[in-house]
Amino acid sequence: MIECITMVFKVYSTLALYFVVHRGFSVVDLLEEARTRRLFAMKRITCHGKSDERVAMREVEVMRAIRHRNIIPLVEYTSITVGHHVQSEDLITEVMLVMPYYCVSVPPTVI
Repeated sequence: MIECITMVFKVYSTLALYFVVHRGFSVVDLLEEARTRRLFAMKRITCHGKSDERVAMREVEVMRAIRHRNIIPLVEYTSITVGHHVQSEDLITEVMLVMPYYCVSVPPTVI
């Protein structure tokens, strides 16, 4: 399954076969830019309320503010509504952060 995502002016294809990682309340997918075929990592943060959304947007603010050669830069981001809670009026949103993809070998983490 390849899903197309349009963010700002770029179209990305999600490479479902290359699921990178799923930890905590976020998932990282591998994207391919449609025009250049360049690879990117997209971190999807699921927010189950305003407090989760504030935490995710704080991560965006920090990533936009820091420019350092040892920190992966933020290319772009967006937030979408994916649903709502049945018992409350809170929206479930997903904040998506697109970053360059760096292919490095990392040993698996034992939990």
